[in-house]
Amino acid sequence: TADDTAPTARDARRGFWQGFMVAATNPKLLLFYAAFFPQFVSLEAAPWTQLVLLCVSFLAIQIACDSTYALLASRLAHRLRGPRGARWRQKLTGAFLIGTGIGLAMARRS
Repeated sequence: TADDTAPTARDARRGFWQGFMVAATNPKLLLFYAAFFPQFVSLEAAPWTQLVLLCVSFLAIQIACDSTYALLASRLAHRLRGPRGARWRQKLTGAFLIGTGIGLAMARRS
């Protein structure tokens, strides 16, 4: 079946570059940088150096977070496949829905 085939290195590279291009051309991300980063730039020092440092820091944190998600997903993937996986998916989905309901019930109206 299609689920049993492992992705090739070429598929992984292609997926990486597609994801990179989507992220790099995302206007929301560019607007976020334009609105968020200038607040942390001091006028006393070179602004380009500060912006580069902010971008590198943000990129390092984002890579760490995304890598954690990817590793967690790869470790859980075997549990979510097949008939036993269907039960896990139902339990996981139910837990998320219950958690969302509790969060909405506890949220204060403003």
